[in-house]
Amino acid sequence: MLKVSGVDRARRAAGARPAERGSTMIELIVSVLLMTVFTGAAMVAIMSSSATSTDNRARVTASGLAVRELDFAAQMVAASETGVSDLILAGQVANPHLDPELTSISTGQYPFSLDGEDYRVVRTAQPYYSGTDSPCASADPSLGTRAGVLVTVTVSWASQGEDSTPHVASKLFAPNRNSGSGLGNDAALLAVTVTGADSSAGRPGVTVQVTGDGYQPPPSVTDSKGCALIPVKPNSAGSSYTVTIDPGKYVNKAGGIAQPSQVVSMVVPQSWRQVAFTDFEPAASLRVKIKGMNEAVHVVSLSGSGGILGDHEVDFVIEPEGADEIVITRLYPGSYGVRAYTSPSVSVSLEPGVEGYVELEIPT
Repeated sequence: MLKVSGVDRARRAAGARPAERGSTMIELIVSVLLMTVFTGAAMVAIMSSSATSTDNRARVTASGLAVRELDFAAQMVAASETGVSDLILAGQVANPHLDPELTSISTGQYPFSLDGEDYRVVRTAQPYYSGTDSPCASADPSLGTRAGVLVTVTVSWASQGEDSTPHVASKLFAPNRNSGSGLGNDAALLAVTVTGADSSAGRPGVTVQVTGDGYQPPPSVTDSKGCALIPVKPNSAGSSYTVTIDPGKYVNKAGGIAQPSQVVSMVVPQSWRQVAFTDFEPAASLRVKIKGMNEAVHVVSLSGSGGILGDHEVDFVIEPEGADEIVITRLYPGSYGVRAYTSPSVSVSLEPGVEGYVELEIPT
């Protein structure tokens, strides 16, 4: 039998220790790294959960504030013959019912303070009419007495993050049936319609803004039939209002007018005035490619017919300078003549909502 002396044992033990120490150190470093990763992930999860919990608590409180404001609106409608009119003519109001027991800040954007969070309440009221026919279809002043009101309450809070949306609640209120009073005796109605080339084709989703003497109603939006009924409060001698629309994806034959407007004069209480914006079609665009480009080409000229562009030739500047292509947007669908510098004019027909394409050859 081979015997191992005590000296050999000591040498072997001494020789193994450095490798063991190195292995132990690597394991320790790996363990620390893993612990750091897991701790970081846990902290992210905890913070995310905390933020979500805070937002949920704030949303529950916001829901209560919205219900509270809708209750106030219901009381206004029930308490007075002019309740519907008062709400509609008030338009959009921020923090209309402050409560000293809830409010820690009398002024500021978020005056409602509850459970360590500050809130802002915005009430918007717009006239509402039931039925299948568009209320803009006929000039019927009696519609004013049959107006209901759509009340929308939006509640936001100070700590609300970018990914969080305000709480929104809406409710419809009918006019007081006992009095038959809707808008009241001191109001008038502007019936604004936005239609296409076919007058029966209403354009929905168009924003309508009315400005004028004294009272300025909040912006309204056309319904599925292209109608927006907007109440105003003129003086007895007659008031003037400017009606402006933001047509969005639609454009009329004039082209290039971002927000067309019309002036309505001598509006008196208990009257009904119609304001029509016609010939609005989904805007087309045109991509023009220029061949044989040289430094002399700076603009592309379009000429319309049948009222398009006022039957005039309009120049569009090529940007950046030296580019060989231009895209012209917000064009009314129809036929155009296109030319650039010495190129012959080319005819192109544009369809609603579609981009057309044409190439122009510059003679050398």
